[in-house]
Amino acid sequence: MARRFCSWASSAYSSAISSVPLPTKIATVSLMSFAGDLNAQCIEALRGQREGVFDGQRSFAFTSFNIVFSGLIGHFYYNRLERAFPMSTGGLKAVVSKLFITQGLWTPFLYLPCYCFWTGSLLGRSFEQNAEKLRTGYSDLVMASWSTSGVANIMMFWFVPARHHVGVSALGHFVMSSLASLIFNKDSKRSSSNFSAVQGGDHVCDSVPFSPNHLVSGTI
Repeated sequence: MARRFCSWASSAYSSAISSVPLPTKIATVSLMSFAGDLNAQCIEALRGQREGVFDGQRSFAFTSFNIVFSGLIGHFYYNRLERAFPMSTGGLKAVVSKLFITQGLWTPFLYLPCYCFWTGSLLGRSFEQNAEKLRTGYSDLVMASWSTSGVANIMMFWFVPARHHVGVSALGHFVMSSLASLIFNKDSKRSSSNFSAVQGGDHVCDSVPFSPNHLVSGTI
């Protein structure tokens, strides 16, 4: 039964992504982003790190950013990357080129600043407060991205067709929201961390020092 459902869902998604790619990607990102943040809030509530009340403002800030940046812009971004560096002829060189543009240019100079200012503004922070948070936590945010999503990007660019890149990223948002909440909130009543911000998990762009050791410091 489960196998039959998975087969049907996979076929339906493939059909939708072929016939109406942009709406399908936006819908996928919307669903996975909201579900990821909701799951993270539930985890935090169960662990006593937040009140058991749904934070709609937090979810709206996070989900709206991902709809625009990962769903809408991501559709054109990944397609443009594939046209510029096609895997069919580029091989390893294409993967390295895409990785450099994504992790060396796109993420540090566009994604992270936009994330902090977008979500911060929707949460009521001033421009100066957002700028200060980005300034004090920028290096940690970049290192978090390189040490986690950088590896994921290599696998995605090498093995996943370009038309599914947005969907894979959306799935990553869900998984990393939950992991980030478990890892970084185990000892304090805070709602997020740099890691979840980089991965699209939670809504706060905080300046908490990040180290790859954090990935194995918690019980998951």
